[in-house]
Amino acid sequence: EFLTNPKLSDPFALADCPGDCDNDGKVDVNEIISTVGIALGDRTLAMCWPGDDDADGAVDIAEATRAVQAALQGCSP
Repeated sequence: EFLTNPKLSDPFALADCPGDCDNDGKVDVNEIISTVGIALGDRTLAMCWPGDDDADGAVDIAEATRAVQAALQGCSP
């Protein structure tokens, strides 16, 4: 899948859905936990790069909030 999935073809592309760690188009509780864990320094960005939706190499509270919003409201197409 790594070679054929277009979502994985550009490692610098911004995430379609903030906090969608597995790129399935929705954010679940475990993905929110991962995103918040990255923001707190308990987890690495490699665990959920879509949590860093501005691609600055870190997850802040605004990005964690956008992940929660995506979980509650759905992801924009």
